[in-house]
Amino acid sequence: MKSEFYSYISDESCLLFEFNSISDLKIIRKIIAYSPFPDNPNLFNLALGDLLDNGEVSDMSVSNNSDMEKVISTVIQTMFHFFKKYPDCLIYIIGSTAERTRLYRIIIAREITEANKYFQIYGIIESEIESFHPNRSYDSFVIGLR
Repeated sequence: MKSEFYSYISDESCLLFEFNSISDLKIIRKIIAYSPFPDNPNLFNLALGDLLDNGEVSDMSVSNNSDMEKVISTVIQTMFHFFKKYPDCLIYIIGSTAERTRLYRIIIAREITEANKYFQIYGIIESEIESFHPNRSYDSFVIGLR
């Protein structure tokens, strides 16, 4: 979590963030959005996507910009920003595909020692929530501020 991250801008509500993913080949505008669940205003979905030329956001794009670690570090930085404004809320994370959810599990497992200093991390399997275990497959994740 001490990795390099991109500069980003945030809206006043700290629910929408924008940054550029930069490689030698291209610049991709990225959006991170935190959206409250209608039935639980203290639980926010985290969405990461590419801002397309037509103004739409795609969470299915495969960027291949060789900067995944820096992008994920940027997402984590926005989580700190989000929790400053909403310290009692939780963030829900699920990949747009099973492969991306698995990738998120791998990243969390790799960073768990450092992450546990700041966050409470839970895994969800078939609607059951438990403390995150690095070697378990999860359907989604919930993160709160420690």
